[in-house]
Order: sequence, then structure tokens, then C-alpha cells
Amino acid sequence: MMGGKLSLAGTPGLGTTFSFDCIFKSGAASPVPLPVEGQTSKPQRSLRILVAEDNAVNQKVIMRMLQKANHAVTLAANGADAISLWKENFFDVVILDIEMPVMNGVQAAVEIRRLEAHASRAPTPLVALTAHALDGDREKYLALGMSFYVTKPIDRGLLLDILASIPCLAGE
Repeated sequence: MMGGKLSLAGTPGLGTTFSFDCIFKSGAASPVPLPVEGQTSKPQRSLRILVAEDNAVNQKVIMRMLQKANHAVTLAANGADAISLWKENFFDVVILDIEMPVMNGVQAAVEIRRLEAHASRAPTPLVALTAHALDGDREKYLALGMSFYVTKPIDRGLLLDILASIPCLAGE
């Protein structure tokens, strides 16, 4: 339909190369509206969020993303630190990176759920943050005690929509 061509070349056991050519007409492109920073389908209110992430760059990215949406963020470098902070403070939600040293996100989630059950405490919303995005991964992490599942790179809109669905209970 575009007057282009699709081709492929491959060698068994070595891989395949796909390529395509498309012909486009020149002209003025119609403007596409860009999303407004902080705009989601639901109104935002400030949440107290604990983020357990071991990578310093990822910490900065997620912290800025959440702070721009008016959330209060506390960082932990691993699951063990997250557990300590969670025990000492109240958080509306905990975001747990799955792959961390010392204690990973799944181990931290299991421990939080154990502590909640022992204290008859209401479940804290837990967000699994992971690069694992294969079929069945979402279901696996939800079955292990996570409330939500977000893949890396983070879909900002999805994360903010998830957070918008969580009741703000901090300080109550």
C-alpha cells in the first residue's frame, strides 16, 4: 500500500535479517498532541511511596517521575532496607524492583505479606517493577503477593494510573 518492499535473509542457526523500504509523500505532517506532563486518566493525589531499587540511575528516574506527580518518595537500595523502612513508617504503596542484591523484590514482598498477616494489618499495595516481561510473568508475580506489575522501561502513564487507583491512607 505504500509502494515499499519487505525482505528477509537468514542462515539456519545464525539468525535472520529483516528489512523494509517504504515510500512516503513529502508534505506537512499533521501535528500529534503530546501528553501533558503529569496528566493521567484519573486525578492524582499525593501518596507516600517506598521505592526499592538498587540501580542509582533508575532511582533518580523513578523518584523524579513520582515527585513530578506530587508523591512523597522514600528510596531503599534493596529489599532488606525496604523491609526496615516499611516496619518503621507508613507507606500507601511499595514499589519493589524484582532483581536486587541482599533481598530481591519477591523475597521482600513475601516478608511484607508475612508481617502483615502476623500483625493482622491490611495489605499494602505492592508494585512489582521488573524487566521480566515474558508471557506468564505478570501472573507469577501477582501470585507471589504483588498487587500490580509494571515492566521496565517504565510506562509512566500506566504507573501513574495504578497509583491513582490506590487509596491515600497515609497518616490515618
